[in-house]
Amino acid sequence: MRQWLRAANLGSNDGLVSIAALMIGVSTAQVSNLVSITLAGIVAGAMSMAVGEYVSVRAEGTIRQSIEAAVASSLSYTAGGAIPLAGAFMPNKNLSIVAVTVAGLAIAGVLSGHEVKSKAPHIIRVILGGCVGMAITAGIGYLIR
Repeated sequence: MRQWLRAANLGSNDGLVSIAALMIGVSTAQVSNLVSITLAGIVAGAMSMAVGEYVSVRAEGTIRQSIEAAVASSLSYTAGGAIPLAGAFMPNKNLSIVAVTVAGLAIAGVLSGHEVKSKAPHIIRVILGGCVGMAITAGIGYLIR
């Protein structure tokens, strides 16, 4: 698989899970200004993904592919993070964040599972992994409010 495609698959899934978990945790803790915190999380995560991919792929000795992987990972993380952000503007904020994130995870599972023999278990793992991340973060948010 091309490095940039692998990076894009990982970036979108990471954006979905980490931003949704951040939003649910902050929202459950009843912290104000959820959108600003979420946007800061998206930017920070995208930069982290870009640097991580660049360093990882650069260690393999390919400069051009490392830049492509860094850009793909950063952009896909941002796109993945924008999906749960949409839920913040819908009624019933927490439920909306979870619903749009689960839909996004399903799409990410389909797109990232093109080389997987059994697609349904892969998609279920992607969705369940994201839901576990959101549940743990929501629990912590609830405890600290």
